[in-house]
Amino acid sequence: MKVIKTILSDVLVLSLLLGFLYFNKDDEVRALLDHGESGRIIGSFGLLWFIGSFFRISSGGDRYIISIGSAIACTLFGLVLNLWGIFYAITVLGCYFLFIFWVLSAIQKTTPPMVMLVVIGIILILLGWTFRSGSVPTERAPLTCDEIGECEGARWQIVLNNAKGTILEEITGPTHVVVARMKEIVKDNKEYLQDYELDKVLLSVPDSRAREVGDLDMIGSDKGLYRNHSP
Repeated sequence: MKVIKTILSDVLVLSLLLGFLYFNKDDEVRALLDHGESGRIIGSFGLLWFIGSFFRISSGGDRYIISIGSAIACTLFGLVLNLWGIFYAITVLGCYFLFIFWVLSAIQKTTPPMVMLVVIGIILILLGWTFRSGSVPTERAPLTCDEIGECEGARWQIVLNNAKGTILEEITGPTHVVVARMKEIVKDNKEYLQDYELDKVLLSVPDSRAREVGDLDMIGSDKGLYRNHSP
């Protein structure tokens, strides 16, 4: 009962904190909760839980250890879920329970709750390892510049290199508009175009689009060039 109460109180406090930040329009929390993968969300929750658990040190040894242990389990589960999928995450969680039993059995006598850790751990390992072929990582493949730039506020530069020199043109708009303009440039200059290279460079996207695609590192990307792409 103590374990359940400790875990529930930790989860409640952390959820209220994240909810407060979300509704106060914190950029990173909104980007994570609105567009993050499920594994990334769980892992981030566990990491915040781990950091917050250090404030429990004054609440007593048992509660402190329960908080730290639960936070590590949550972080591990989210990380493996993101990288390898749900059944690998279940397997790792089962191994973690067995590891906790090994640590506890080295410092105290075996108790019924400790035996339950072994039983649950073995069940999780058997379940996860049996169905591991069905695991699908929640981590998304990195977006291409074409995908990122598919928004009205994207700024591009079209670069045409040929024997007569270089033509530069800046354009604002989604990717498909830029591609259409590139075709127009080739058509309008086909008389003297022989050997040429036509590239498009994504200069920037609005902050709103950066948050929408879910990459926290893109926040503030409208302040300058951050990625190139040749079609």
